[in-house]
Amino acid sequence: MLKVNRKKHDEFENEYAEMALKVMESKRLEGYDDIADEDWPSFVLREFYEKIVEYGLADEMGLEKLSDQVVERSLDDIRYFIKKLLLATPEQIHRAHIYLKSMKKNLNSESPDISKDTFLQSFQKTYYRAMCERKDERGVKYNVRILKSLGIRSCPYCGCEYIGGRGKKILGAELDHFVNKTDYPFFALCLYNLIPSCSACNNHKRKADDLELISPFEEKADFDSNIGIRLHSRPFVREEDGTYHESSIEVRVISDRYSEEYDRYKKNIKVFALQDIYEAFEDEAALYLDRMVRYPGTQVEEIEQILAMDGIDEWQSRVRYRHRLEQDLFLDRCAEGTEQSKKPESKMYTDLYRTYRQKN
Repeated sequence: MLKVNRKKHDEFENEYAEMALKVMESKRLEGYDDIADEDWPSFVLREFYEKIVEYGLADEMGLEKLSDQVVERSLDDIRYFIKKLLLATPEQIHRAHIYLKSMKKNLNSESPDISKDTFLQSFQKTYYRAMCERKDERGVKYNVRILKSLGIRSCPYCGCEYIGGRGKKILGAELDHFVNKTDYPFFALCLYNLIPSCSACNNHKRKADDLELISPFEEKADFDSNIGIRLHSRPFVREEDGTYHESSIEVRVISDRYSEEYDRYKKNIKVFALQDIYEAFEDEAALYLDRMVRYPGTQVEEIEQILAMDGIDEWQSRVRYRHRLEQDLFLDRCAEGTEQSKKPESKMYTDLYRTYRQKN
């Protein structure tokens, strides 16, 4: 899962959910002119709650339903219930997605049809746009706040493109609905259904079956350990004409092929065209690997020994100095695990370093 500053993000979660509820209570949907302004907050929240129950999402997502007696449901209780939906985990959304897709597949005359539900379709069209445009007390739009709260700077789908925010109003990324909001409008405002991504990845994903992909927000999602860049042959001997072997980079799932998530990682590679992305960086990768060829481990040790002669006698100091040398030569473009979300292209360089250094 993408790791965040938990304390800071917990505060943002609550703020986001409260603002989403205020947007729902203050902005009217088209086609409901007969509802008085003072009655709108109660109407829209109660209607949304009834839709959640009608479509069976409360049970699928583990959300505790309220009393069956309408008169016993206070508006505060309904707001609290909807707030839990807005902050639902990716795993809860995934379960509900499976359920709703199955319902859609087995649709009959008695089944509620989301695509024909005017309230839900108006809900997703109106409130997502309104929420993104809403500003906090400092004038920062909430789509920008989402990105800043996560603290990521590279697209979590491809790991290559920079998506940092630019000022208070410009997001610098697109918010992808991991489970698309047209077919599944319940999740249009869910915080963990909104994935900041580069435009290329967002465009690629629009034609994909969301259910077959793995969200970077899922607790068990670990792209660093499960998707790897590997080299077809032992790298990287330069040919006489100065070129390198073609198609030297291969992107593949490196986790256990019998794991339940293997096919989902494989689908991510295909949908986001990761092979094409990393092949586009092949020239840069060749230069990086050439540097490792020119500075093999033995030569790093020799340089370290020369430097160590200059008044660096203690063993601990030499180790630190060698690590600094290794850092300057090779690791400046690398990042481990969750830090990769803060350094565009760092996964590629990390995988190349691991592949070459472990074999040489």
